[in-house]
Amino acid sequence: MDIHESPQYKSFIADKIKLRDYSKRILGKVICVPLLKIYDNPYEINFEDLPNKFVIKYNHGSGMNIICENKNEINIEKITKILKKWKNINYGLRTTEFQYIYIKRRILIEEFLTSPLVDYKIYCFNGKPEFILAKKIINKKDHIVINNYYNVDWKLNELETYDFNYINYIRDPNYKIKKPKKLKLMLKYSKLLSKEFVFVRVDLYDYNNTIYLGELTFIPNNGFKKWKSKTDNMKIAKLIDITKIKPYLFNK
Repeated sequence: MDIHESPQYKSFIADKIKLRDYSKRILGKVICVPLLKIYDNPYEINFEDLPNKFVIKYNHGSGMNIICENKNEINIEKITKILKKWKNINYGLRTTEFQYIYIKRRILIEEFLTSPLVDYKIYCFNGKPEFILAKKIINKKDHIVINNYYNVDWKLNELETYDFNYINYIRDPNYKIKKPKKLKLMLKYSKLLSKEFVFVRVDLYDYNNTIYLGELTFIPNNGFKKWKSKTDNMKIAKLIDITKIKPYLFNK
């Protein structure tokens, strides 16, 4: 899915820092992972001020994350070099995900959520949750990830994708991912957060009986992910109704 509604407005939501403001406006509260620090460049980071476990992210793209599970074992010089390199990446131009072009590049430090986590990615069309991708790492060393899709009533869905860049992401109908205790609340949040858009994926965690918003993803896999079944491709394509694009978004 690659719907180009108002990249300038979407940048406000794709920005992993400003997403908190969007959550506050739509839900009346911030449900993002707790924020520890914000920095403009890697050299500002004072690691002594950080807890033993934390996550470092850039706010202007995808995949630019460093997970620290033990501060005493990290290489600060190496991390600084990686962050400096990431800051120079124009992620929006590189991927043609234009919402990222307008984001001022900054570093955020978030609380570490103890793994293994289940990542719930709720696919929403015209403000309606339609299906859920549940992702769970089952082999950390080889990064083998269960990729099971469920209906909104948590029945296993037959959906399966070609993940050419993620060969260890597998669908396993015999691996049971438990229905989240707060599924109804997750769906409620997803409906509200997605109501303005023809399509957006709402990425959530259910951690220690608390729902956290990871991000809102407008173009999963840069729009290149394919469903293995042609029938599924057609069914999902029919969920996209571009006549419902809201013109006011382009003026925001």
